Amino acid sequence: MKFASIRRCYLGNLGSGKTLSMVRSGIKYIKRTNGKIYANFSYEGLGSRHFEPITSAGMIFDLAEKRQPCKIDFDEFGSLADSRRGLSVLNDVFTTFCMLSRKYQWQIEYSEQYVTMIDLRIRAITDDVVEPDTWGQHIIERHYIPHPYEYYFGRKFKASPFFDFYDHEQPPLTLDIQELKRRWDKYKKDHNIGA
Repeated sequence: MKFASIRRCYLGNLGSGKTLSMVRSGIKYIKRTNGKIYANFSYEGLGSRHFEPITSAGMIFDLAEKRQPCKIDFDEFGSLADSRRGLSVLNDVFTTFCMLSRKYQWQIEYSEQYVTMIDLRIRAITDDVVEPDTWGQHIIERHYIPHPYEYYFGRKFKASPFFDFYDHEQPPLTLDIQELKRRWDKYKKDHNIGA
């Protein structure tokens, strides 16, 4: 079965529903594909068949080697791929994997408070920008599709069914930068990137 590849960004202030919207998307992904989600935060109650936490930088490279369809979620992505770090290894790794996500049939979703915190190259290949906001017991999502033609649409959903699928008190996991750099250097060498 061929799975759709997408790169989606959730933008908004603290408490606006970014992670909740991402979790809702993950539950829909599992129902649609029976696939697996990898994330730097915990999905609750899904079991190892449908969820595995990203606990190391090496896991990202292991996923690239497997080339299996999956959904990859990064909460507070900008803390990993901050545009103010210039040509850092983080930006290079995530730009490359976002570009390869179509071939790997990955659905990559990430959240951030400010769009300027994300490297320009990653922003340029993002397919859907979602701005969630709370409205009573609901989340209102405003979607912006930047290319090939700019257009907007909105969506509203009841938030409470998705609260139990993640621990909103837990901070997102971070990656060991030295491990990421080591694995990136090996990956570039093995795949003749930048040679």
